[in-house]
Amino acid sequence: MKTKIKRGIGLFISAILFLQLGVHVQATEQLTPQQQKEADINASYHKTIESNEIKDWPQGPQVYGDSAIVMDMKTGAILYAKGIDEQRYPASITKILTALVAIENSKPTDRVKFSEESIQSLEPGYAHIAMKAGEEISMKDALHALMLASANEVAYAIGETVGGTHENFIKMMNDKAKELGCTHTHFINTNGMFDEQHYTSARDMALIARAAFSHQELLDIVQTLQYTIQPTNMESQPRIFQQKHKMLLNGKYHDDRCIGGKTGYTEKAYNTLVTVMEQGDMEIVAVIMRSRKDTFQDTKKICDYAFNNFKEVNISENETSKKIRNIEKDACVTLPKNMDFDALSKTYKKNKINYCYEGKIVGETKAKIVAGNKGTKKEVEKKTENPFLMKNIIVVIIILIIGLVVLLTLNTICRKKKRRKR
Repeated sequence: MKTKIKRGIGLFISAILFLQLGVHVQATEQLTPQQQKEADINASYHKTIESNEIKDWPQGPQVYGDSAIVMDMKTGAILYAKGIDEQRYPASITKILTALVAIENSKPTDRVKFSEESIQSLEPGYAHIAMKAGEEISMKDALHALMLASANEVAYAIGETVGGTHENFIKMMNDKAKELGCTHTHFINTNGMFDEQHYTSARDMALIARAAFSHQELLDIVQTLQYTIQPTNMESQPRIFQQKHKMLLNGKYHDDRCIGGKTGYTEKAYNTLVTVMEQGDMEIVAVIMRSRKDTFQDTKKICDYAFNNFKEVNISENETSKKIRNIEKDACVTLPKNMDFDALSKTYKKNKINYCYEGKIVGETKAKIVAGNKGTKKEVEKKTENPFLMKNIIVVIIILIIGLVVLLTLNTICRKKKRRKR
C-alpha cells in the first residue's frame, strides 16, 4: 500500500514538472526577436563580476557588456574584471594593434601604396575612405584614416607597407600580442572584419591598448576631431573624416577625462569599445566587449568606479624592507583607497618585484635584491624563528633527554639492588 502511494506521489510530481517544462519551452518558442534580444541583454547584465569576489575589494557596477575591464595604465593593476579572459570578437578595436605595430616599425613620412588586394579586401557595409588601387598617401595620413575613419582598406594597405606582405604583418601583430602577455589573442586580419579565427579577450585588449596609447604619436592621432587627407596622385579632392569616439565629442556622452580610444562593431561582435581616461595623475584604460546596450554610459560607470575607489601608492616611499634596494622612484602600486601598502605580498623574478594582493599583481618595480633573498617566491617580512631562541630550545631538549636517560638508568640500578636483597 505504501509503495503504491509513493509511486502515485512520484507520478504526480513528474506530471507537474513535465507540464512546467512544456510551458517553459512553449514560452521560449513564443518569444519575439525583440523579446529574445532583451532576455539576452538581461542575462549579460547579470553575469558575474570577478573583481567583486576579491576580499575587501570595492564593489564595481554591473554593465551590459559580456566582458569588461579597467586597467591602470601606469601599474597594470586590474581594477574591474568581468569575463576578462573569455574569447571575444574584437571588430575594429583590432586596429589599435595594427597602429601599434605600424608606429613601432615605420615613420610618419613613409609612403603607403594601395594594392588591388587592399581594395578587394573590403566587404559590403564596412567602413572605408574610397581609396583606389595605385593611390598613395603618407603613413601619417593612413594612421589617421585607420583610427578616426576606421577605414578597412587602409588597415590592409598599412599591413602590406610595413610587413612587406599582409600575411607577414599579421605575424608581426600576433608576435607583438604575445610579447605583451596576451594569451587569448589570435588575429588573422588588420581591420577586425569578422572571422571565427579572429578573436581576443578584454584583458588582452587592455594590454594592447596600454602599450599602444603609451605612444604620444597615437594619442595625438586619436585626440584629433577632424582630419583632412589632401589630394593624392589619383584623387583631386581632399578626403575629410571625423572622430567617432563619442566621449571625445561634444554631446551627451562627452567626458573631459577621455584622452583617446577606439570604437568597433560587427553583427557578431556587437559593440566593442576601448577608452583611455585621465584624472589627476592617474590614467586608466577601459575595455567593453560584446555589448548591446549603453556602451558609452557603462564605460563612464566603470571609469568613475575606478577613479573614486582606487589610489596609486609610490613603492619607494612605502617599502620598509632592508633587503630591497634601488627601487624605481616613479614605480607605484594601485590599491583601494582604504587599503594599506602593508597588505601586499611580493614575488621575485630576477631584478623585478611584483606586488600582489590576493594573488593579483597590482604593481611592479625593478630593484636590487640583497643576496640570500633573491630567487625566493615570497618575502617573509617577520621571521617566524629566532636563532637564539632556537639554540636555547635545543639545549633544553638535550638536557631533558640526558635527564631522562639518567633517571631511567638510576631506576634500573635500584631495581637490580632490590632483587639482590630478595
